[in-house]
Amino acid sequence: MGSLAITLWLVNVVLDTGGQLAFKAAATDPQDGEGLQRWRHMAARPWLWLGIAFYVL
Repeated sequence: MGSLAITLWLVNVVLDTGGQLAFKAAATDPQDGEGLQRWRHMAARPWLWLGIAFYVL
């Protein structure tokens, strides 16, 4: 495997892992409530947007 393929694979692993951890951080706040209030609370947190950005990259 060439160095470019290894680099791209490592970047993919790091971004995928970072995205999963950011989504977990956004969803695990005990004060976020239930239903629509929970989704609004998560949308206001930067962790959700960081996770989305990692997946877009």
